[in-house]
Amino acid sequence: MNKEISPKILIIGGEGFIGSSLILALQDKDKIICLDKGSRYSEFKKLINNNVKLIKGDITNEALLDNLVRNCYAIIHLAGGGGNSACLNDPIWAVRTHVLGTHLLLEKALKYKVKKFIFISSKFVYTTFHKRDFLLKENMRLEPDDFYGTLKKVAEDLVLNSEINYFILRLANVYGNSELYPIQEGGAVNNFIKSAFNKEKLQIYGSGKQRIDYIHLKDVVKAIVLVLKKNSQREIYNIGSGKLIQIEGIAKIINDIFRDKFKQEVKIKKIPASSDKIWPDHLMSTKKIKKDLDWNPKISLKRGLEKMINNYPTKK
Repeated sequence: MNKEISPKILIIGGEGFIGSSLILALQDKDKIICLDKGSRYSEFKKLINNNVKLIKGDITNEALLDNLVRNCYAIIHLAGGGGNSACLNDPIWAVRTHVLGTHLLLEKALKYKVKKFIFISSKFVYTTFHKRDFLLKENMRLEPDDFYGTLKKVAEDLVLNSEINYFILRLANVYGNSELYPIQEGGAVNNFIKSAFNKEKLQIYGSGKQRIDYIHLKDVVKAIVLVLKKNSQREIYNIGSGKLIQIEGIAKIINDIFRDKFKQEVKIKKIPASSDKIWPDHLMSTKKIKKDLDWNPKISLKRGLEKMINNYPTKK
C-alpha cells in the first residue's frame, strides 16, 4: 500500500470559487485534502504544491469519508454552493449534499474526534423575500423562504444538534476573481462586467435601487483562516462588508472604471423584475466577528471591481 501524506485539514468543495482560494492561502503551512467532483483538477494541479491532495468523489460516499476523515483535525464544509438557482436546477443533488452529506460528514467527524468543524452557510438562512429588522444578528430566529436558504438552515440544524466543536459562517454575497476562477461564475457583478466587455447594455431588474451586501473573496478567505486558528468552541459568525450598495451603484462604478481604463461608456438597461429578482434590503451585523477575531474587510467594492476588470481574460 502506497504511503500517503497524513492530511490535517479536509476541505469539502475545495475546487470551488471559495474553496480553491482557501486552499491556495493555506497550502504553504498546512497539509490539505480537497474533496470535490474534480472538473477543474487538471487546472488546479498547476497551482497547488505537494501539501495538497486532490480526491475526486462525493460527500455522500460514506466509505470514502471514512478513509479521509480519520486523520483530520479540521473539516471545512463548503459543498452545496451555487445559490437558489443551482439548487432548483438539481434538487436531488441539493438535498443529498446539504442534508445527507452534512449528516454523514458530522457522523465521521464525531467518530474520529475531529477537533473543528467549519460549516459555510449563507445570509439567506435569515430570509430572502421578507423584510426583517436591521441588523441581522447571529442569535436571531432563522426564517428562510427559498430552497437554498432552507437547505442551509437544515444543514445548520444538523451541525447545531451534534456534539461537534463547530463554527458556522454565514456569508453575504461573495464576489471577486482568483487564480482558478479568473471569471466568477454567475452573479450580478460578473454578469455586469461580462456585458461591459462585450459592449452590451448592463441589464438591471426593476428600479436598480435594491441594495445588496457584497464581500470580496479574499476577505472571506481571511475570515475562514482566522476561524481555523481560533480555539473557542461552538460559534456562529456573520461575514459581510457591513455596507449596502444599490445595484445601479455597482453599474455606475463599473462604468467609471471602463471610462477611465478603456474610454468606454457602459450603457444600462432597466427591465421589469419578477418577484424572485427583488427583495427587501438585508444587512448582517459583523460586530461579533470583528470583536472576537479582529477581522475587518479590507477590499472596497471599487477596488475589488477594478481587480476583476484588470484580470478579466480577454482575447488578444
